[in-house]
Amino acid sequence: MQKNTEINFRSVEGSDRENLLKWRNSSAVRPYMYNDAIIEKKDHNVWFDKMLDDRSNQYWVVECCDNPVGVVCLNNIDSKNKSCEWAFYIFDENMKGKGIGSAIENYVIWYVFEKLELEKLNCEVLDSNLFVIKMHEKFGFEKEGYFRSMIERDNKRLGVYRLSMLREDYLFKKSNPQQSLHRDAMLYLLKDERIDSRLEKDLKILDQIQQVRSENNVNWMDILRLGFKHAPSETRKLVNKVGKSDIRISSLLSKLVENEE
Repeated sequence: MQKNTEINFRSVEGSDRENLLKWRNSSAVRPYMYNDAIIEKKDHNVWFDKMLDDRSNQYWVVECCDNPVGVVCLNNIDSKNKSCEWAFYIFDENMKGKGIGSAIENYVIWYVFEKLELEKLNCEVLDSNLFVIKMHEKFGFEKEGYFRSMIERDNKRLGVYRLSMLREDYLFKKSNPQQSLHRDAMLYLLKDERIDSRLEKDLKILDQIQQVRSENNVNWMDILRLGFKHAPSETRKLVNKVGKSDIRISSLLSKLVENEE
């Protein structure tokens, strides 16, 4: 992608029905959704018709040089309590890592706090999606909750982080020129963002650490207490396995520290 690439956000229209089904079912999107099953056309049509009529939601197609590359949405827009939730996905694999996500994040934050004048913006992200979690935090979102073992995915249990930004946080960043998130138009001029090789290595090691951690039950201390009480011999074998996992984690952490340029 060239520098100074034009990004546009347009409202979802009736003519987007078939494309949205294709995008939602793509391999670039499904793994990061709560439900990663293939969506049937009839179910999609019910959802699509409801989405168009529901004024508590807003959906946009994200276009790069007039080509659709992603979708962003606001859900549960609550005018009384002045809050809403948001999510996005980029279905064009060729556009990932090139600043599209940052453009989307900038636009949503600006739109929610400047146009809708809401007080709180919320989002939820699977704990396996470390890159998006870190991106939200970079823009000023804070973790305010963690739902343990919420999703079954490939015979593993995944948790969900809930993050939020307050209007006061946005205004503080806006008032600081070095941290300003304000964007005053629907079009953005993007710089070509690329993750350097060192950061890629760091994130891969963190993914490995998370994988090892997930192999241990979140309630393993309670299980161990019961085990030592009723089956001490077998429990000692389990403790030995846990110790080996900790050794693997220590080794991965050492690699992370040693990952110099």
